[in-house]
Amino acid sequence: MNRMIGIALIVIGAILVYYGYSEGTSPVGEITEAITGSPPDRSLVKMIGGILLIVVGSGATAYRRK
Repeated sequence: MNRMIGIALIVIGAILVYYGYSEGTSPVGEITEAITGSPPDRSLVKMIGGILLIVVGSGATAYRRK
């Protein structure tokens, strides 16, 4: 069961990282970065959240209960 949940978390995390990256490199994201000097907050939140889900999912997949 932990393995299935871990794999699902990894997939969801990868999707979030992808959407966060594509949102940050979109024309609106680039304009926001040019004006404010930092990437859009939503894209950063998606990428950081996705990375955290990938790490937690990897841990859940690697952990074996005895």
